[in-house]
Amino acid sequence: MSKMTIKMIANRAGTSTATVSRVINANYPVSDELRERINKVIKETSYRPNAIAASIRTQRSMTIGMIVSRFNNPLVMKMVLGVESVLEPEGYQLIISSSKNDLQKEKKVISSLQDRRVDAVVAVSVSKSDEIFKSFVENGIPVVIVDRSIPNTRLDVVVNDDRAATYKLARHLLDNGHTRIAVLKGNDDIVIGRERFQGFVQAMEEAGIPIEPKYQIEGEFQREVAYQRTLELFRHLPREEYPTAVLACNTLMAEGFMQMVYELELRIPQDISLVCYGILSSSPVFRPRIVCVDQRTEDIGMAAGRLILERVRGAGDDYDSVEQIIEARFVDGDSVMRI
Repeated sequence: MSKMTIKMIANRAGTSTATVSRVINANYPVSDELRERINKVIKETSYRPNAIAASIRTQRSMTIGMIVSRFNNPLVMKMVLGVESVLEPEGYQLIISSSKNDLQKEKKVISSLQDRRVDAVVAVSVSKSDEIFKSFVENGIPVVIVDRSIPNTRLDVVVNDDRAATYKLARHLLDNGHTRIAVLKGNDDIVIGRERFQGFVQAMEEAGIPIEPKYQIEGEFQREVAYQRTLELFRHLPREEYPTAVLACNTLMAEGFMQMVYELELRIPQDISLVCYGILSSSPVFRPRIVCVDQRTEDIGMAAGRLILERVRGAGDDYDSVEQIIEARFVDGDSVMRI
């Protein structure tokens, strides 16, 4: 059987070789109907373009680097799926690496992506400055920051309003009569750690309720750390000083807290209420249904993917960076007791 060529694909799709090339290389707008028709033929014939030759010809690798915080966070992986759902149909492949929330590891990942000559980068960055991405910017390689912003950045950003979303969670607890509220907070040196905690602080200050230092639990955005530190706190508190509610600033810390609760034979919400930044589970069998905010991480990923396509197709063009805010949705449940 002869090797399938672009000309053969064009004949089967009833179009020109130039249009087929545009679809394969994603370097020029093509109508959705025509793109679908060409991709259908490509799939049916199992056509595989010569990636090396194409990259030499177009000066593109057709790869996008993506830096995530941790692989063990299912919400992060939903964001990856969102990015992939936009870029994969256009012929791009993701190279995914984890920084483990460590700046030095992130720098190594960035260096590796430079060596691989990626066409663009999507990053959940731990850095406090966009200088870490300077080499990409100087070489006209688009960078989109997702999930957590970088102060005073000149890069494109797609994020939630972390402070507003956490404020909603704290307000829900206050509206249900809770005043002795503990917060499982993340790292203050990461922007989402600061912003989510400040949302909690804002709600408490507006309600005129002092924040007890002992109820500020450093969970470091990790399940095991949250479990150990909440266990230590509750074992040293008399029962009458237990917080009546806990606000967890991410799902991993909420899971660590729930593990501690069940080990101490407490019940949610009868003994202690819980709200969480992020959806723990959408399964109908998960009980109790945790009151939370849905970060819409897949939507964040899709928005980032669309921005990447826009920037890559306009490579070399000057543009103003944008900040897209994906509003987190409040999701009610039965994990909060009214007192």
